[in-house]
Amino acid sequence: MVDVYHPDADILANQTDFGQCANRDDPECTGQPYSSYFNPFFWMFILGQTLHGIGSTPLFSIGTTFMDENVSQKASPVYLAIHAVLTSFGPVVGVFAGGFLLNLYDDFDRVERIPMERSDPRWVGAWWVGFIISSVSALLIAFPILAFARELPEAKRHRAKDVNQCHAANGDVNEKAPRDLTKLPACCY
Repeated sequence: MVDVYHPDADILANQTDFGQCANRDDPECTGQPYSSYFNPFFWMFILGQTLHGIGSTPLFSIGTTFMDENVSQKASPVYLAIHAVLTSFGPVVGVFAGGFLLNLYDDFDRVERIPMERSDPRWVGAWWVGFIISSVSALLIAFPILAFARELPEAKRHRAKDVNQCHAANGDVNEKAPRDLTKLPACCY
């Protein structure tokens, strides 16, 4: 558990850089430590972003394939467009929600009186609340997604129809597509 945030009163002494040393050759900055990549919170952040990337990859690769294979060719573009719009809309909602959460004080759950105004340069917003909300909602959504069948009931009928369309495009006059999918021409894969 991290301690409650106590803002430094010395930061306001230098209004130009708010206590950060931009020039290491400046005599005032010689005693201040450099930031380090050995900070455990930095590596926790890197691990979290890596897990987020790993977890969202199936949504785009497997999810798109699942939709395309389980609906008809006429309905497939509509579902893929809805998927694209929602995956584009999600980050926009996240930016606005994150902006709102930065207006909350970082330790709002542990302090009774907020020690400063939002316009103060020492203000730290509650950025971490968005990660908690996202992880809980991802866990809640994961259970219905895990309950999906490997193949929807109508998938075989849609595949057979797609194979018939492929044969019609090749000029085959045979209305019935072969039942053995390994004997399909290359265009039908």
